[in-house]
Amino acid sequence: MAESIESLKRENEALKKELELYKKDATYRGFYVQNKIVNQQIDILEKFNLEDEIKSNPKEDKYYDRAMKISEGMPDTIIGLNKLKVELKITGNEDRDKKNVPLVERLAETRT
Repeated sequence: MAESIESLKRENEALKKELELYKKDATYRGFYVQNKIVNQQIDILEKFNLEDEIKSNPKEDKYYDRAMKISEGMPDTIIGLNKLKVELKITGNEDRDKKNVPLVERLAETRT
């Protein structure tokens, strides 16, 4: 019987964690995660030295190719982030923006 109770407790905890995933609104969390990634990419590109990289052997070092790939996609990513920021009314206060409001409730707020 004790094994059965422990099994039910584990199952209950797993279900609670799964339920939390449905309560969290991924839109705001997603914005801040994407923003963090873009900032990391910018940090990499700020350190990038084109003159040094042009001189390196492309067969040995693919850093130039990877940096150019980041650079090429960045304008579109930043434009997308800015659109999201306006659409979601991102305040810059991550804690407030990421409050645990279920998506259904947030949609209901916008309809009233």
